[in-house]
Amino acid sequence: MRVNINPMKVIRFEIQVDELDNVFREIEIKPSQTFKELSDIILEAFNIKATRGAAFFTSNKKWQKLNEITLGKDSKFEKPINGLKTTIEKVFKDTDRFIYFSEDVPQFTFLMGAEEKDSKADPKKFPRLVKSEGKLPDLSSKKRFTDTIFTDDFGSQTGE
Repeated sequence: MRVNINPMKVIRFEIQVDELDNVFREIEIKPSQTFKELSDIILEAFNIKATRGAAFFTSNKKWQKLNEITLGKDSKFEKPINGLKTTIEKVFKDTDRFIYFSEDVPQFTFLMGAEEKDSKADPKKFPRLVKSEGKLPDLSSKKRFTDTIFTDDFGSQTGE
């Protein structure tokens, strides 16, 4: 029996946490898979428990939100794309930049660049995490704003 060694096309996403330069992931997904499947692997790759919602947005080079790709929630955008059914390839042909917003606590925004690649990996193992750098900060351990002592312009302390 002959094994097919021809590479298949995949979309590789480089996913950067907004405002955290040292935290990113690279994920590969088949073009025929949905944005819901992409969302699931992103949450898994960053160890985020999905309890609320999330959404993708198509973006331009200035990281402005252009159109929403919903994952089962209402949208404020006109003519949103249904990410539960829409495949990556249907949107990727028009843009290679996306924004992913997780509504879970803590909330994070992810900036995503995408490019088409060849892969010889087992087609059954997609989507898949290819590279992982850094960890998300534990925001629950940060001091609360009200715990900080401030000095006003007159030398008096304010805060608790």
